[in-house]
Amino acid sequence: MKKAMSTLSFTHFVRTMEGQYQVNLGHALAKESAEDNVSRMLPIKDPIIILNRKEVGDYNPNIENKTMSLICNYVQCFPTYVELYHSTGLLTFASDQLTVTRISGLVADVVKENNLAGLVLPSIERIDEEGDDELIPRFQVAVFQEQTYDDTVSRIFIEQLHNKLMRLKSDNGAEYFSYEYSWSLLDHSYAPASKVAGLATFCIIILIVAALFLRNAEERDRLRSFISSNTTSSFRVVWHPGKGDDDVVQLVNPNEDMMSEEEDAVPTSFSNMSHEPVFLQAGPTPLPGRSDSGPVQIPKGKVISKRWRILRKLGEGGCGAVYKVEDLQTKKEAALKAESNFVSGGSVLKLEVQASQLTFIVVHFYG
Repeated sequence: MKKAMSTLSFTHFVRTMEGQYQVNLGHALAKESAEDNVSRMLPIKDPIIILNRKEVGDYNPNIENKTMSLICNYVQCFPTYVELYHSTGLLTFASDQLTVTRISGLVADVVKENNLAGLVLPSIERIDEEGDDELIPRFQVAVFQEQTYDDTVSRIFIEQLHNKLMRLKSDNGAEYFSYEYSWSLLDHSYAPASKVAGLATFCIIILIVAALFLRNAEERDRLRSFISSNTTSSFRVVWHPGKGDDDVVQLVNPNEDMMSEEEDAVPTSFSNMSHEPVFLQAGPTPLPGRSDSGPVQIPKGKVISKRWRILRKLGEGGCGAVYKVEDLQTKKEAALKAESNFVSGGSVLKLEVQASQLTFIVVHFYG
């Protein structure tokens, strides 16, 4: 049954959040109607309907799902975590010092300081009734957004207004107390459709990259070579026994080893050469057609037979000069004795090398 509305009950309803929506959004929710050749704009529902359900209290149709959907569509509301019936910010408090005019000035300061002009539409009302037993007035500040609803805007406005009112409190705190504030929260999580679209985009990118990689055979071979070079080695280990604990372990590259063997190959004319020690005679042993040109002098740093490099002269004996040489192949040092009277045009014809194993190796080469 319908209930008679008094001035007091009507004023109380208009000052509520639902009443503000009904009055302010009535024109936005209107539709065109033509009856009896008369065109006019009618609201979807009566702006204010007060019904008595269960014969107790006032019923506001604004809380119906259909009406709620219309209101939320108007302000472009999104699904919320906290259901507050409407997408808005709300601050209620009690004060025995403030007035609506002074609160309006504080609200204007908050809008200006936070650059919210054109984004929010605040509403300030005193909500306590004349017949209430409370002696302290209660106020309600609601903030409507003029554009798409954003919970960040509502949060900034409500929090900044709350902080400004807190700074007005004196020792007794009568200026601002018994406050409550809240605002609707938007659902910021990704929708299932967005997740599916993101996954599909990621898979497409992976397929494109894989196709480009498979088509480039050169890059694939280069990668295989790089992996192989970092996991295997073509070097072989050679062990050289020495005296006591002076054994030497050497890594030899087979390719370089074969090249060195080709360069230092012994001439075929010396294939039958014996490795027996060769004892030098004290006197000169001239060769036919050769002239005795005296002791051999080999300059320092001279490379002999692409293998031996002269380091320095150790001394001279009755049968020639002794030099300290470096084996360019094994990087070892040895003693080299150049016989006298075996010189032709400044080039040594016969050399005797004393290696670390105390054996004599006769090396012939021609300069």
